[in-house]
Amino acid sequence: MALNLKLMLIGLALHLPLSAFIENQGQALCSSISGEVSYQRADLPKQKVRLHEQIEVSDKSLLETGFKSHVYFKTSNQVSIGLQENTALRIEGFKLKSATESVSKDDYKPLSSSFVSELKEGTLSIKINKLSPLSVVQVKVPNGLFEFSEAECVIEYSHDILKIAVFKGNLSFKFGEDSKTLYLNESHYYETDAYHIEQGIIEPYLTIEAAPEDWAQLNQFIVYDHKRVLFPAQGDHAHPNALGKIIIPDQFFKKPFVKTLVFSDNQ
Repeated sequence: MALNLKLMLIGLALHLPLSAFIENQGQALCSSISGEVSYQRADLPKQKVRLHEQIEVSDKSLLETGFKSHVYFKTSNQVSIGLQENTALRIEGFKLKSATESVSKDDYKPLSSSFVSELKEGTLSIKINKLSPLSVVQVKVPNGLFEFSEAECVIEYSHDILKIAVFKGNLSFKFGEDSKTLYLNESHYYETDAYHIEQGIIEPYLTIEAAPEDWAQLNQFIVYDHKRVLFPAQGDHAHPNALGKIIIPDQFFKKPFVKTLVFSDNQ
């Protein structure tokens, strides 16, 4: 049924005139920051990212965290991403496209979005609710590509070692010279290296308990942070130009969290 819906929406989109669509650069609201965090647009100088700052995400931009630093942000297509310390995320492109004309009797206006990024080094925590059928979220790593539909996960790439913990939902990983596709399922942990990725081999699956000890907390944090930020919706979908809002005050997360994660704006 989901496949039929997606095909129907794609068919409707193809029959709409180009003037029926408006394309916008995606937005991101930084909800939590600690330490040194920088954002660089294309070839421009790096700039400091500030707490609760909303930025228009440019193509070929770079978001980086330093030692003992982190940043969490939510995008205007309802995707939450957290960068842990010493992490570099290159955003190749982030576009949203909304229809300005009705495409069905119930005035359903589809929103398509494309978020394509590359984890160059470090650790990401990701929370994605079910995307619209015309949307795509991708995270590249050396020799591989993750594609998301609905998932809660932590991904780490460091010193040619790739680690993935899927806490909820599922995602696909395309890798190897013959473009194999591995479907990663919830409550599982995966670990491999650059050599095995090139050979199209993934190590045996493990239970989620095999993941690094603090990853469960990282997942709890991104799920909570996802609820804190809201991009007001237009009908069933977020408006491309909506301003993000913090709807839950900054506060220390009490139990079951053990380690304090501080919301701060370093001046």
